[in-house]
Amino acid sequence: RLVKEKVNVRYSSSVSREKALVEQLIKGPDSDNESAVLPEGTKVLSVSVKDHICYVNLDAGFLDTTNVMNPEVVNSIVDGSAISRVQILIDGKTDITYMGKINLEKPLSRNPNIVEGE
Repeated sequence: RLVKEKVNVRYSSSVSREKALVEQLIKGPDSDNESAVLPEGTKVLSVSVKDHICYVNLDAGFLDTTNVMNPEVVNSIVDGSAISRVQILIDGKTDITYMGKINLEKPLSRNPNIVEGE
Protein backbone atom coordinates (compact mmCIF):
# COMPACT_ATOMS: atom_id res chain seq x y z
CA ARG A 1 0.00 0.00 0.00
CA LEU A 2 1.02 3.60 -0.55
CA VAL A 3 1.88 5.68 2.50
CA LYS A 4 1.42 9.43 2.27
CA GLU A 5 4.56 11.50 2.75
CA LYS A 6 4.47 15.27 2.70
CA VAL A 7 7.58 16.85 1.23
CA ASN A 8 8.37 20.49 0.51
CA VAL A 9 10.07 20.75 -2.85
CA ARG A 10 11.62 23.83 -4.39
CA TYR A 11 11.68 23.82 -8.15
CA SER A 12 12.30 26.27 -10.95
CA SER A 13 9.31 28.11 -12.41
CA SER A 14 10.50 26.81 -15.78
CA VAL A 15 9.64 23.26 -14.65
CA SER A 16 5.99 22.19 -14.39
CA ARG A 17 4.63 21.13 -11.02
CA GLU A 18 3.80 17.72 -12.47
CA LYS A 19 7.37 17.18 -13.70
CA ALA A 20 8.72 18.18 -10.28
CA LEU A 21 6.37 15.62 -8.70
CA VAL A 22 7.55 12.84 -11.00
CA GLU A 23 11.19 13.70 -10.33
CA GLN A 24 10.49 13.62 -6.58
CA LEU A 25 8.90 10.18 -6.95
CA ILE A 26 12.04 8.94 -8.68
CA LYS A 27 14.13 10.36 -5.84
CA GLY A 28 12.07 8.27 -3.44
CA PRO A 29 10.90 8.74 0.14
CA ASP A 30 12.94 10.43 2.86
CA SER A 31 12.26 7.52 5.23
CA ASP A 32 14.52 4.47 5.11
CA ASN A 33 11.50 2.37 6.12
CA GLU A 34 9.63 3.09 2.88
CA SER A 35 10.28 2.09 -0.73
CA ALA A 36 10.08 4.18 -3.87
CA VAL A 37 7.19 3.84 -6.32
CA LEU A 38 9.45 4.55 -9.31
CA PRO A 39 12.75 2.83 -10.04
CA GLU A 40 15.84 4.88 -9.19
CA GLY A 41 17.51 6.06 -12.36
CA THR A 42 14.31 6.31 -14.40
CA LYS A 43 14.66 9.22 -16.82
CA VAL A 44 11.83 11.69 -17.35
CA LEU A 45 11.70 12.33 -21.09
CA SER A 46 8.78 14.77 -20.94
CA VAL A 47 5.75 15.78 -18.91
CA SER A 48 2.84 17.72 -20.36
CA VAL A 49 -0.76 18.46 -19.45
CA LYS A 50 -3.74 18.73 -21.77
CA ASP A 51 -7.45 18.59 -20.90
CA HIS A 52 -6.70 17.61 -17.25
CA ILE A 53 -4.64 14.61 -18.37
CA CYS A 54 -0.97 14.52 -17.45
CA TYR A 55 1.20 12.79 -20.06
CA VAL A 56 4.32 11.36 -18.42
CA ASN A 57 6.88 10.03 -20.87
CA LEU A 58 9.55 7.95 -19.13
CA ASP A 59 12.45 5.90 -20.44
CA ALA A 60 12.51 2.09 -20.28
CA GLY A 61 14.11 2.29 -16.81
CA PHE A 62 10.53 2.60 -15.53
CA LEU A 63 10.01 -1.06 -16.47
CA ASP A 64 12.71 -2.23 -14.02
CA THR A 65 10.50 -3.37 -11.15
CA THR A 66 13.28 -4.99 -9.10
CA ASN A 67 13.08 -2.63 -6.11
CA VAL A 68 9.68 -1.06 -6.64
CA MET A 69 6.86 -1.72 -4.20
CA ASN A 70 3.87 -0.34 -6.07
CA PRO A 71 3.01 0.03 -9.76
CA GLU A 72 0.89 3.16 -9.28
CA VAL A 73 2.42 6.63 -9.58
CA VAL A 74 -0.88 8.13 -10.59
CA ASN A 75 -2.12 8.94 -7.08
CA SER A 76 0.79 11.25 -6.29
CA ILE A 77 0.43 13.20 -9.52
CA VAL A 78 -3.34 13.55 -9.21
CA ASP A 79 -3.18 14.49 -5.51
CA GLY A 80 -0.48 17.09 -6.11
CA SER A 81 -2.19 18.98 -8.94
CA ALA A 82 -5.41 19.73 -10.83
CA ILE A 83 -4.98 16.59 -12.94
CA SER A 84 -7.75 13.98 -13.15
CA ARG A 85 -5.88 11.20 -15.01
CA VAL A 86 -2.34 10.26 -15.98
CA GLN A 87 -1.19 8.74 -19.27
CA ILE A 88 2.13 6.94 -18.83
CA LEU A 89 4.27 6.49 -21.91
CA ILE A 90 7.50 4.51 -22.17
CA ASP A 91 9.84 6.00 -24.76
CA GLY A 92 6.75 7.60 -26.33
CA LYS A 93 4.75 4.34 -26.53
CA THR A 94 1.59 3.28 -24.72
CA ASP A 95 1.21 -0.28 -26.06
CA ILE A 96 2.78 -1.70 -22.90
CA THR A 97 1.47 -3.79 -20.03
CA TYR A 98 3.30 -2.80 -16.86
CA MET A 99 4.21 -5.58 -14.40
CA GLY A 100 2.08 -7.93 -16.47
CA LYS A 101 -1.17 -6.43 -15.19
CA ILE A 102 -1.51 -2.68 -15.83
CA ASN A 103 -2.39 -1.71 -19.39
CA LEU A 104 -0.83 1.66 -20.23
CA GLU A 105 -2.80 2.23 -23.44
CA LYS A 106 -5.32 4.54 -21.72
CA PRO A 107 -4.96 7.22 -19.02
CA LEU A 108 -5.09 5.92 -15.45
CA SER A 109 -7.23 7.38 -12.65
CA ARG A 110 -6.44 7.75 -8.97
CA ASN A 111 -6.90 4.53 -6.98
CA PRO A 112 -7.86 5.21 -3.32
CA ASN A 113 -7.83 1.47 -2.52
CA ILE A 114 -4.03 1.34 -2.49
CA VAL A 115 -3.48 4.25 -0.06
CA GLU A 116 -2.86 3.49 3.60
CA GLY A 117 -5.66 4.96 5.75
CA GLU A 118 -8.18 5.58 2.93
